[in-house]
Amino acid sequence: MQNKLLTADKLIKRNWQCNPTCPLCDQAPETAQHLCLNCVYAQEVWVLVAQWTEGLVAVPDREAKMEHWWNGSLTGIPKSIKREKASILIYTAWNIWKERNRRVFEGCSAPPQRVLALIKEEMKIRSIACVVAAPPPVSQ
Repeated sequence: MQNKLLTADKLIKRNWQCNPTCPLCDQAPETAQHLCLNCVYAQEVWVLVAQWTEGLVAVPDREAKMEHWWNGSLTGIPKSIKREKASILIYTAWNIWKERNRRVFEGCSAPPQRVLALIKEEMKIRSIACVVAAPPPVSQ
């Protein structure tokens, strides 16, 4: 959203040696926009997320722009749903980024279904961490 990911387009501007092609699809220049939303691999992950969330999260349009997509995804929904949806969007983009890094730095790759499993695992951990314990009953 803030365009801070050190994707190939930014690395090249800093004169760093790197492969300019997206490591997820090997079809287009790597930019944060492409990597998170427009890449065919990312699109497969978003399809799985949309199915898992039963439509709460929609598959981004292949031409979507990051800020417009983010704001449009969270506009006009109740605050309780907005928090959950924002978390899913963040964890999905984060896990797509981590899959990119596994491919670049570790030389291994996972199918979109594995990325979905990782998203689910992180969401479960988050839900456990965010549960507020009920206060103990007051004794009389």
